[in-house]
Amino acid sequence: MSKILLSGIPGTGKSTVAKHIETNHSFFHIDMEQNDFAPRHEFTQSREDFLGKLATHDNVLISWGFGPFQDRASVDYLRQNGYSMAWLDGDRVASFREFMKRENNDPIKESTYYGQMQMIVITGIVEALKPSIINPFSEDGVFRPVEDIAQDIINTGA
Repeated sequence: MSKILLSGIPGTGKSTVAKHIETNHSFFHIDMEQNDFAPRHEFTQSREDFLGKLATHDNVLISWGFGPFQDRASVDYLRQNGYSMAWLDGDRVASFREFMKRENNDPIKESTYYGQMQMIVITGIVEALKPSIINPFSEDGVFRPVEDIAQDIINTGA
């Protein structure tokens, strides 16, 4: 049984890799940000009930670009309940490029990226949580094969 929390900096392919793991590796996947953050709201209302529903699955992957301030207690709770944490991080220029591509190069979204990055740095969340850090990019700043990234993530829950 594997229970994994997948997070990381914006533009690193969390959703893409999570969907790949769900489809190709028999994981039940829940994206905490889907449907206007409905799963996150359900989780914060009753953590025990939420985890109880997930307990019926052998392998669970939660993907979540959580907020370091408002969601820290929830992340800690997941980890206390057996979830290993994989953090996607690497080439920041490449992650920005991918984020902006996803957002159709909307200049207003640029501030969103920098705001999220600032929160990650200011809070020291990565240093505090000590997750398994996985670089989704090759040395030339392009995504590595999704299956390679997926295997790195799955190995954090092994």
